[in-house]
Amino acid sequence: MKILGLILFTFFAFSILCNAQTKKVNSKLEYIEIAKFKLKEGFTTEQFIDAEKAVRNGLIKSQKGFISRELSTDKDGNWLMDMRFDTKANMDAWFEALKQDPTMKILGSMIDFPTVRMEFFNKQI
Repeated sequence: MKILGLILFTFFAFSILCNAQTKKVNSKLEYIEIAKFKLKEGFTTEQFIDAEKAVRNGLIKSQKGFISRELSTDKDGNWLMDMRFDTKANMDAWFEALKQDPTMKILGSMIDFPTVRMEFFNKQI
């Protein structure tokens, strides 16, 4: 009986520890922008990727709270951009800063703005 009690106690203690660690790991906040768009006629995927690489090597990498920026595309020429900052305030600061970033001006000139759809999310887990 004592062995069973010890096993149960160990199991519950381990469960509590794992649960606490999971909450600790998943508690990091992220504010996410998802943008879907197409490129303007005349621009190639290679040109756009080169412009994106310039953006990533520019001002954004030192922007407070910047986490990541990813691009994906589908067979129909739709692009999906997933950009993450630690807070909405830091992402908003980036939106102001990008107006002065020459690499963003080049990248922006390639986007067909009538096709842009943007949504914002808060990471939950």
